[in-house]
Amino acid sequence: MKIQSGSLNTGYRLFFFFVTGIILVFSYKNSLPGTFIFDDFGNIVGNKYIAISSLSFSELQKVFSPNQNCKNRKIANLTFALNYYFGKLNPVGFHVVNILIHIINAWLVFILFQWYFSRIPPPKKINPVIISGLAALWWATNPIQTSAVTYIVQRMTSLSTLFCLVALLLYLQARTHENREQPYSAYKRVFVSVLALLSWLLAMMSKEIAAILPILVIAHEIYFFGLVGKIKTNLKISIILFLVCSGFIIGEILFFLGPEFIRNILQSYVHRNFTLTERLLTEPRVIFHYFSLFLYPLPTRLRLYYDTFIISHNLWSPSTTALALFGIGVWIFAIYFFFKRNKLLSLGLLWTLLCLLLESSFIALELVFEHRFYMPSIGFVLALMASILWIMRTTAMRPAFLYGCIGILICSQALGTSTRNRAWADTITFSINEVEKNPDSVRALTNLGLFLIKQGHPKLAEKPLLKAYSLDSENIVVLNDLFSIYVNPPYHRYAHAESYLTQIIHLIKEGKAKPTDTEALNNLSFHLFNQKRYWESLLLLHQVANFYGASEVFLHIGQCNIQLGQFKAAITALEHALQLEPNNPELHYYCALSYQRSHDEKIAQSIISSVNLDAVQDQPLHQHIMDLQKILQVQATTNKK
Repeated sequence: MKIQSGSLNTGYRLFFFFVTGIILVFSYKNSLPGTFIFDDFGNIVGNKYIAISSLSFSELQKVFSPNQNCKNRKIANLTFALNYYFGKLNPVGFHVVNILIHIINAWLVFILFQWYFSRIPPPKKINPVIISGLAALWWATNPIQTSAVTYIVQRMTSLSTLFCLVALLLYLQARTHENREQPYSAYKRVFVSVLALLSWLLAMMSKEIAAILPILVIAHEIYFFGLVGKIKTNLKISIILFLVCSGFIIGEILFFLGPEFIRNILQSYVHRNFTLTERLLTEPRVIFHYFSLFLYPLPTRLRLYYDTFIISHNLWSPSTTALALFGIGVWIFAIYFFFKRNKLLSLGLLWTLLCLLLESSFIALELVFEHRFYMPSIGFVLALMASILWIMRTTAMRPAFLYGCIGILICSQALGTSTRNRAWADTITFSINEVEKNPDSVRALTNLGLFLIKQGHPKLAEKPLLKAYSLDSENIVVLNDLFSIYVNPPYHRYAHAESYLTQIIHLIKEGKAKPTDTEALNNLSFHLFNQKRYWESLLLLHQVANFYGASEVFLHIGQCNIQLGQFKAAITALEHALQLEPNNPELHYYCALSYQRSHDEKIAQSIISSVNLDAVQDQPLHQHIMDLQKILQVQATTNKK
């Protein structure tokens, strides 16, 4: 029997599909009870738009609200909503879905690599199915992937990658069939193309990293279907390709960044502690850090918070900046150099570069997050495997030795992934682990303090929060947490708490608030409102509205203005809230109240009469609406007399 016979390869395929699933379940099973962390709270736990009570159209519509934190990521948000519907906020269900997505991605990478090695076969003694399976497992078991799998909210990354891989495979399948004796019919070709396009759109609505897929498709045209030769001989193809690419790029820029995208990009750096130039200088070092983590993925090296990552101020500060930029130049040259000598190596390097472009270039995102290497690492593994196979062609290395070495690597990575997942077991364990790895991280210290407060240990929270304050005395989140400690039991040190609140108000007036301060400012505004400090509450709320323009924010602005007797300002805020949420009875009530207080009873009556009282479940609100209706009826009767 030949080593690469169809029946034997089918057996290998089934084996790798099965083994991949088993190994990944083993690697991630201890992450199932792991709780919500960091951005999970804003996007899942505290996100009322995913808290659906049924699968009706009206409830599902909530998921696509423009007030969502990540309103463009509709498909990812929909999956969170479905998780909530079937299991509320039980993290197990969320983790199960994340693990399933990762397993499917591993299978898709396995299929994709088989396609590559069918086009450019490995050395004769190497079975393309086996080497594809090992490469996919190398990618899937690497502990760096926990940041995109165990970190629940980063389903956005893994789900977008899944749809991108499906779109790419559909495209490659259709293109491959064009060159066969029995190509797809026109109908089937259109059907597959539509499926690929639909999958890409789903990827875009999961996370914006999918915007790079059209460029990846063009890269495959160049590497496997002779696009460069066609362009040289056919001017028409060049023009069409240029127009299509330009259309895609312009459309994506306008959709995500708006028509004034240059101003929007520059303005987004206002709330960062680095400039555009500094980010562009720093990211090459970040990229090589990702490489090092993938190649040497000890769990002790992996972390979530990178707020202490050194910013590159110029080529020599730090000195590794120039070296990293030189490395990027060598990398780009290698893509060109290996194009004819080792196409899979060249493609792998190009894939990695392209998939890092969006999140590692000019957009004012935070500098480092390990989940950003999830999709780029597919190309990185392809480049690594192509390099190993290239070396094998010139050496006497036996296939069994290669398979054994990669197998040992996969097993060690699976154990490393399982070890890394233990750190995500609960919020306190995770936070302590982050502080131990990065003791000067303000973010790690702050989150440790916050979780200790939530679990009823304010005295234990005091120490990490005071250290965070010593590192960054203008951090509003830290100041808010310290305020929370001292204003509540067991301290009740009101004067001390007030000093932190005063600092926050001073920072707001100086324009030093950041988007990450939104939740803290919103919570403080309620405290000030309850203390009848309406002007200060308004100050904080207007700042919140700059970053998070949800209906509840404008409702609270309206309530403050009502208490201050500023009914016109209240009406403006409440009518804006009604545009965002027209069926909210609470908004109708306060808007009608504002009109009634400003002596415009007719409009007030019109607004309050549109409320369906039977649908109002909140009993106090129900009573308030009835009371207002009675007042308006009395006033209407009095006016007639």
